Amino acid sequence: MGVSIDAATILGWVIFGGIAMVALGWAKLKDDWRPAVLGVALGGFPYFVPSGWLFWVLGVGLTSALLVWKE
Repeated sequence: MGVSIDAATILGWVIFGGIAMVALGWAKLKDDWRPAVLGVALGGFPYFVPSGWLFWVLGVGLTSALLVWKE
């Protein structure tokens, strides 16, 4: 079981990495720890999850949590 590096995986890395950077910037701007936690999770999970459906489900789930989990 290895990481299959294809166009969809690279696209996911770019998308979720960009969202993570925005979340961390937003957390710093608003001085709120919740977007920071989700931003770190979004930035870090691709290193631990192989590509495939689980990769996309976790990415979309964490992004959705970022939009839903507000004050």
